[in-house]
Amino acid sequence: MPSDKPRLVIYTDEETLKKLEIIAKEQNRSRGNMSETILKEYIANYEQEHGRINSPGVSVTKIG
Repeated sequence: MPSDKPRLVIYTDEETLKKLEIIAKEQNRSRGNMSETILKEYIANYEQEHGRINSPGVSVTKIG
């Protein structure tokens, strides 16, 4: 079943893609799910250092 989530397309090199695939498989995730998890963790770390990002219509959820 397709997701209702917005889509994000990125371009990266082959080595990064292969490493992402390995990490995702180790954690029993898809590349897309692993990428989303990495982005959410980065945002949480950024907000911890710089303060919460506030934008109209945006709610950032915590991981864990």
